[in-house]
Amino acid sequence: INDFDLDYTDYEDEYGWNAPADGTKYIMIDVSYQNNSKDDKYVSIYDFQCYADDTDCEQNYSVVDSSSLNANLSSGRKTSYKIAFVVPQDAQSIELEYETSIWTGNKEVLKLQ
Repeated sequence: INDFDLDYTDYEDEYGWNAPADGTKYIMIDVSYQNNSKDDKYVSIYDFQCYADDTDCEQNYSVVDSSSLNANLSSGRKTSYKIAFVVPQDAQSIELEYETSIWTGNKEVLKLQ
């Protein structure tokens, strides 16, 4: 994770379609990945899940500018992308889970708030 914003407001909303629902806000996570293995690796924003007060949060794709959703990376290659989630404004705890292996179900948990 390069950076994250727990109150993301820098999005286009010309027609009012992107505004979060009452009582919610967006968080934005900036992620980079480098394939250090000898084999191709598939990475995706779907490898991440956000929980606010232990409740799963929905990803929002419309507030992310020109970000890759998925990548199949050759050895030594890199990618970066941004992921937005909708969370309650009054959330006491916000955690991001990253599934490190679909085969083992291994997950890394990062406490953002």
